[in-house]
Amino acid sequence: MSSPTLSAVAKISFLSSDVVLDVAGAKVHSAFSPLLSTFHAYRSPKLISVPNGADLGLRISKLDKGIPLITVVLHAERDTLNRLIPALSSLAGTPLVINVAVNGDLSDVLPLRASVDFLIHSATAQLAHDNALLAARLARTERVVVLHVFQTDGGGSFKDIDELKVKPFLAAPKSQATNGTHANGHGGLETLDSFTDSTVQEDARILQYNEAALATLALLQRPILPFHYQETGSVKSTLITLGPTIPPDAIPEKAAQVPHIPKHESAYTKVLDHVFGDRLEIINSPSLVATKGEVATRPEYALGRVEAHIAERSALQSAVESLLGASREIELSQSLHTLLAKWLEVRSDGARGGKIGQEIIKEIEAQAIDHPSAQTILSLRHQFNATSQWIIGSDAWSYDLGSSGLHHAIASGLNVNLLILDNTPYTTRSAADPEKRKKDVGLYAMNYGNSYVSSVAIYSSYGQVLRTLMEADKFEGPSIVLAYLPYTSEDDSALNILKETKLAVDSGYWPLYRWNPSKSTAAESFSLDSEAIKADLQEFLDRQNHISQLVTSEPKLAAELVTSLGSKLAEARSQKATAAYDAMLSGLDGPPLTILYASDGGMAEKYAKKLVTRAKLRGITSTIQSMDSFSLEDLKLEEHVVFITSTAGQGEPPQNGRETFKAFNAAAARGDKLFTTLKFSVFGLGDSHYWPRAEDAHYYNKPGKDLDKRLEQLGGERIADLGLGDDQDADGPMTGYKVWEPLLWKALGVDNVQVTEAEPEPVTNEHIKIASNFLRGTIAEGLKDTSTGALAPSDGQLTKFHGIYEQDDRDIRDERKSQGLEPAYSFMIRVRMAGGVCTPQQWLDMDSIADEHGNGTFKLTTRQTFQFHGVIKKHLKPSIQAINKALLDTIAACGDVNRNVLVASLPSLSHLHEECYRFGSTL
Repeated sequence: MSSPTLSAVAKISFLSSDVVLDVAGAKVHSAFSPLLSTFHAYRSPKLISVPNGADLGLRISKLDKGIPLITVVLHAERDTLNRLIPALSSLAGTPLVINVAVNGDLSDVLPLRASVDFLIHSATAQLAHDNALLAARLARTERVVVLHVFQTDGGGSFKDIDELKVKPFLAAPKSQATNGTHANGHGGLETLDSFTDSTVQEDARILQYNEAALATLALLQRPILPFHYQETGSVKSTLITLGPTIPPDAIPEKAAQVPHIPKHESAYTKVLDHVFGDRLEIINSPSLVATKGEVATRPEYALGRVEAHIAERSALQSAVESLLGASREIELSQSLHTLLAKWLEVRSDGARGGKIGQEIIKEIEAQAIDHPSAQTILSLRHQFNATSQWIIGSDAWSYDLGSSGLHHAIASGLNVNLLILDNTPYTTRSAADPEKRKKDVGLYAMNYGNSYVSSVAIYSSYGQVLRTLMEADKFEGPSIVLAYLPYTSEDDSALNILKETKLAVDSGYWPLYRWNPSKSTAAESFSLDSEAIKADLQEFLDRQNHISQLVTSEPKLAAELVTSLGSKLAEARSQKATAAYDAMLSGLDGPPLTILYASDGGMAEKYAKKLVTRAKLRGITSTIQSMDSFSLEDLKLEEHVVFITSTAGQGEPPQNGRETFKAFNAAAARGDKLFTTLKFSVFGLGDSHYWPRAEDAHYYNKPGKDLDKRLEQLGGERIADLGLGDDQDADGPMTGYKVWEPLLWKALGVDNVQVTEAEPEPVTNEHIKIASNFLRGTIAEGLKDTSTGALAPSDGQLTKFHGIYEQDDRDIRDERKSQGLEPAYSFMIRVRMAGGVCTPQQWLDMDSIADEHGNGTFKLTTRQTFQFHGVIKKHLKPSIQAINKALLDTIAACGDVNRNVLVASLPSLSHLHEECYRFGSTL
């Protein structure tokens, strides 16, 4: 049986809201569900059930911005509330009530208090009923987020309200509370208003609360708990409470303070003010802290304000169009009709649009037009003026912890401008690696293709800064302006900042450029504004052009232009020394050794090359080839052969060894004895945890095991036992390799040879990353190469770091080979999805990507993510851009061995689905 407080809050939520989100807890169904299903009203709200683990913040943000009131009902569960915190900042301007049921302990709820506009607590059933009404009125009229926390064990009954009075109460116009009077009608020295002329100035939120409380009092005829103000000797902060007066020693010592803005940053803010004047609106201005709290300066909160602003302006445009459409019906005057039509044409022009808007307001008020659209226009009159909205932040947004906010701003596609300040002086950059730059936010944004991006430095080119700001304001979409302002403290002089800026710009550390994707061609989109770099580039091009002309006129000069006699002589000596050394090794006692490998990802090839190097150091003449490049007839003539193979697919041989495996299998089926002199050994590489099920365990290192058995069956003599390298060992495959290699040297009779020459350091993934220029390699050049559907082998490992595998269609491989064509290459892309949680919109985005860029399908994997197949090379970049736009990425999604939990996402299908969902959520 539900408690009285649950019943009271559920009923008010049902009667007051247009949309109610019922959030399920660990028990799958919430205690609100049966209550909400029993209520009836003239205009019932839309009830949305939110399953446990779903992204509640995203669900709310996807709702129509014009909904008068949204209510969330849920129980206080830490995981659910913690997932909601990051989204609350972006919901600024949303009329939202969050009713949270608690059972005594408030610790799970308190972390939300800094992210909401109002927090109201109810201890009894009657208070829960009345405060639920108060919260609904407050959220709807002020378009704010109200957190209402109520105790489920609150005692007593409650006096219900007539449900027919609820909607008129919420829709009633605002009224102001009388000075010197509490919301409950009482006056006296303890009222907050009685101090406003002396010590305390009322916060805007207090006035908002007073208005809503006064309206609730008029409806219920029951006192609403007042604000109380208590003054200490020295006012450092103000504590506002509901209910009984608290003692002075309970007043907190710390109050929200307006953040200090370094004086040097005014160099950019003054330019913004000069260019845009009254149109300028800094969305996360520190001045908002006094009324909005510390959350006002956060980028997520600012982005939410921008979204709310755009929604209101869109609603204003719709209302103007609607009023124009009803002109005949309401006999709209010709002058007003002309003004409305003219505003639609110039609405993006701040000055003209604002002036025409003022005239529209005067006409509507003078004619007393009785139409819903006219009332909407009057309520949104502040949106007639097209403001230039800017969010100002630091370069910390380019780091991992902050880049998610930048990611959301770019992917949102909202018309918002971001000014990102970098204050690291050129002379104090990374001492360990002076050439290393920070993460390039500009390049990151340009990769999306939908953002205006610019890099400026006001102490280098004032004119470029002006052009950039005006272009960013005109661009319809996200604009990212990177602004250089090098200083270490406010005591730094302007001359020192000028010197640092010149060093950074002239050296190319801070290039000046503009990228405007709205231009018709790529060449027009990018503008390099750094004069020093342009001069160096032009000098280089002129020199190259001069050399090209000399080579054309005098071909004999070509070699001398690109090299020198000294370098030629040194190269010849090196080749001669190498040949002599190889000849010496060939004369040593040691049987010749052929090493054949089969490898898809390069791991088996790496071990094969390692074995060649170590064999030569022991005086063994060695040759290395892929298996399929070595004919079966030649293999019959060999005496000592080592086979090294990795594992592909479901226990299948790698691509460049499959023809050899087929030939061996066919010969074994015929009962042939191909080898009479062959002495062999096999080393296989695999992952014992790749197939976790016991019935799939035989796939581990299957190619190596099959090859070892097949060679013996065909007449070969095993000279060293099969070696198996396992990715799961402490040292990876090297653990098994260290056991197998000595057996091979002993069989070849060179186990006693002392190797004194240092072996080259093995090339690891970390070496590849360091040498790849931040995982770039030559991938960009490979994507432009239309002569092949593949990428260069050197980029194969790099693409894995980007979550991409190169593949080919094995079903038509033989057919294309017989036609003299390369394999039908395509790519697999694996998405990185945090926690395996996907929103409905992201699912639709993934489906669209599969249709537009892949083979029309995508897979759900035990890595809790999506996998696309059949993506050809020219669709790689658009696919990654589309995935990023859906607020997902692919970095580090390949090459891992992690397995997670994959369960049905719709527990309501059956009791078995529900049980699996609950079990998966627990895991």
